[in-house]
Amino acid sequence: MGLGTSVKVADKLGRIGIGIERDISLKESVYKFLGKKNLGEYEL
Repeated sequence: MGLGTSVKVADKLGRIGIGIERDISLKESVYKFLGKKNLGEYEL
């Protein structure tokens, strides 16, 4: 659940906004953005 994991996932998905999870309050938005399928696959 660390920043390293977030960066890895963001890199694999080709997303912009790496490290946005630094602010815990934004995690819900990140999850909604990635979608449930990606959450299960990448286990953020």
